[in-house]
Amino acid sequence: MHRALSSSVALALLCPAALSQQTIPEDVLMRAVPGSLLSVDAGASRDVELADLDNDGDIDVLVARGSNQNDDLFWNTGAGQFSRATVGPLVNTAATTRDVALGDVDGDGDLDVFMTRGPGSPNSLFVNRGGAQGGATGVFELNETSVVSNDDANSRRAAFGDIDNDGDLDLFVANSSEDDNFLYVNQGGVQGGTEGEFVRVLDGAVVHDGGVSHEGAFGDIDGDGDLDLFVANHGGVVGGPGALDFLYLNDGLGGFTPVLTGAVVSLNGHSLCAGLADIDRDGDLDLFVGNNQGQDDRLFLNDGRGDFTPVTTEPLVAEGGETKACRFGDVDYDGDMDLLVSRRQGQLDRLFLNDGEGHFVPQALGPLTTEVGETHALGLGDLDGDGFFDIVVAKLDEPDAVYRGLGRQWKDHGGVLPGSTGSPRLFGSGNFMAGLPVNLALKNAAPSAPALLVLGLSRIKMPFKGGVLVPAPDLVFALASNALGEANAGGTIPAGVPSGLHLAFQFWLPDAGGPKGLAATNALSAITP
Repeated sequence: MHRALSSSVALALLCPAALSQQTIPEDVLMRAVPGSLLSVDAGASRDVELADLDNDGDIDVLVARGSNQNDDLFWNTGAGQFSRATVGPLVNTAATTRDVALGDVDGDGDLDVFMTRGPGSPNSLFVNRGGAQGGATGVFELNETSVVSNDDANSRRAAFGDIDNDGDLDLFVANSSEDDNFLYVNQGGVQGGTEGEFVRVLDGAVVHDGGVSHEGAFGDIDGDGDLDLFVANHGGVVGGPGALDFLYLNDGLGGFTPVLTGAVVSLNGHSLCAGLADIDRDGDLDLFVGNNQGQDDRLFLNDGRGDFTPVTTEPLVAEGGETKACRFGDVDYDGDMDLLVSRRQGQLDRLFLNDGEGHFVPQALGPLTTEVGETHALGLGDLDGDGFFDIVVAKLDEPDAVYRGLGRQWKDHGGVLPGSTGSPRLFGSGNFMAGLPVNLALKNAAPSAPALLVLGLSRIKMPFKGGVLVPAPDLVFALASNALGEANAGGTIPAGVPSGLHLAFQFWLPDAGGPKGLAATNALSAITP
């Protein structure tokens, strides 16, 4: 009855364990997509953005190329298949593109494209000709008369945001090499002009403090209903202490006041990226800052009023390295914000999974976090429409990489069969990779009672009351709950577990008050990576 391929898994589960779920990473499954059209070119990729640029309901991919190469636009033709765009100035203007920012600047319902260029090449605004333009959505035209397309500096990254609360998108551009940063106000809304036309702001600290800036991030930092601005600055000199970052609070009308005290603006660093997200789900925006030149990244928790406390004990801020870009997103679909970090100089990219309370555990499996390279940016979106995030990695002078998201390793199939003491529950955590821990935790069972942990390679439906999903019983382990009605089984996975193995687990509990004399937990399944 016992199959050979289940015996290696069984070895890991025979020894009861008391492993904390908070300390075991619950990874998501990622699969590399070799030979994708998105990953065939070894170009000088500097940025990648995933968005629906032609309003057809699926996610397209725009890749910014440096070294005087043409940028690339890949149309999603359905289910994650792509065709390369070949016509139009967006993909036929050789330049040193640094960054791409997407936003509906003219309010016509489609996304326009702003690109930052290197010194000697003006930045560029490409208007999507759909919507109010009366043309085809997804056809882009360079707006050569806009002030944002004629300013020339050592521009790095750009960000759209409605700074004056008038319903249209304004624009911030971070500049380096002693160039002041750019801030542009959209002339629609309360400005009384045409939406999509911009005026450059010439006064204020935001446009006179710059010199070594790499990225700006908009967000309501102090909870007053308007967009504030954080700017990540890079010290430039290798081995030097770095520069101070900037934080500006908005007065509600687009006027910014610099914050001069606090940890966020008092720590020198070589900052290249910034991200704002509510990582601890307390209703305010926290801040991540990525550094290079061997400096640790930084994480700050917001108290709701814009005062930040640095986090110093997480793996996230203790690795040092060469962080280039960062992106928040709920990668594992559990309701909290996870973090993707790209690394340069042959270091590993990182995916940190949030435990729901703002603590991050590094992803332990999959090619995304085991392939070295020179990553400059990460794009996150559901390319194939299967409901899971996919990731596109933009690399310098080597093919870009595409990883398909397959969801969490653990899946809960329900099927709880309540007993006389309540509804018992089963929780699984960990990874089925050699040398990594796995834990199965029984909760809310009858106290000090026998419990049978069932392991199967498939699931069947047993004709209990109402039906319940359970594993086909390939192996059954006898355990006992403690005085709290809890039990744990787990251990370290041995070598030899094959990939792609579907495993199913459930606790069956003898219970005189339950249907057919049994109670049952929910059924969990996992796929070995």
